Amino acid sequence: MNAIVPLDGAKTQETLVALRRAFDERSGWIALLSPHDGASTATRLLNAMERATSLAGSGVFIGTSGSTNERSWVAMPWESIELAARAACMRTPLSSNDGWLLSLPLWHVGAVALACRCWISNARIIVGAGPSAMSDDLLAHESITHLSVVPTQLSRLLHEPSAKRLGELRTVLVGGAPCPRAVRDAAVGQGIPISMTWGMTETASQISTGRSTGTEDESFAGQPLDHVEVVADHSGSLRVRCACIAPWIVRHESIVPLIDADGWFSTRDRGYILDGSVFITGRADLAFLSGGENVQPEEVEQLITPLGWPVGTVIVGIPHMEWGTQTTALVPHDAAADWEALIDAARASLPPHCVPREVFRMPEGIELSGKIKRAGLSKQAAAQQLQRAWPHSVR
Repeated sequence: MNAIVPLDGAKTQETLVALRRAFDERSGWIALLSPHDGASTATRLLNAMERATSLAGSGVFIGTSGSTNERSWVAMPWESIELAARAACMRTPLSSNDGWLLSLPLWHVGAVALACRCWISNARIIVGAGPSAMSDDLLAHESITHLSVVPTQLSRLLHEPSAKRLGELRTVLVGGAPCPRAVRDAAVGQGIPISMTWGMTETASQISTGRSTGTEDESFAGQPLDHVEVVADHSGSLRVRCACIAPWIVRHESIVPLIDADGWFSTRDRGYILDGSVFITGRADLAFLSGGENVQPEEVEQLITPLGWPVGTVIVGIPHMEWGTQTTALVPHDAAADWEALIDAARASLPPHCVPREVFRMPEGIELSGKIKRAGLSKQAAAQQLQRAWPHSVR
């Protein structure tokens, strides 16, 4: 039986029970809708689920949470989710004595994958109060042994009363974006067992994971899980082959395959493989030209963080009459700094086309919600719909 499941944070426990039943029974497809998905999305997915049922199996339709505004829907069979979960548990051991804090909403693949890892390991799922309440959850639940965070969350937790708890955990998975060296080194220095990870909706979450020793490059993303092959093509884009890649994706009104004839999936992430480890340097579809020069936003973000820019700063390009596209910084909503001094520091260290020329504040809490929709924020900044952190522009 196929079903559309509109989700909200108030019914997470009930939804987990329903998902566990679907995982056990495997009879039909479920689409997990966020509060922002409208009626037209539900209609489109119902049609897609009918076609998916005729193709094969049962599973979950999960919306992509990538860096662009285009929201597609991945058809992920339960068998693929379980295979990925078992491989992840081989890399990050989980047992019936453990508890994993669930802070993401269930319309994220990371939340579904986390739940599946706990189901097959008989571990506890501790439902948190949300991404911004992680510190309180850590203090309130001594049974938490495993935690998943983005780098901005880790940076903030290091300065919260719960910082000591982090060192008591068995694993802190860090993913969703490159982790600044200063944040990683601070965590490792405090004895926090952090593991860097790389993954995406299309692969049922994790592709690679590895424990950080504090000596790796900032782009380090661990080693491929045991069932995963990763290669870099001639352009530096990474391709993945494994049994847990979703067979199809719903784009607009069409169901299209994700893999080529040889089983490879093009991730659109740039990076390289060195000594068996994966290193992620950016997204191929995020690069832009400013004044005729190529700008890779993630590389600029890594360069400006040691200069004092807030952890979680996002670089985007917005249209500009002279430059074509202007390098622009989006900072966390509550960030406070001497922006002029930070821009001067960037100007002294970076090529001109990489220097942020305007600084805007992101909407409150967005930097804690997982992968940031850069395209939408870029459009808002271009339309002057975001609050300025700094009232001036660099000329």
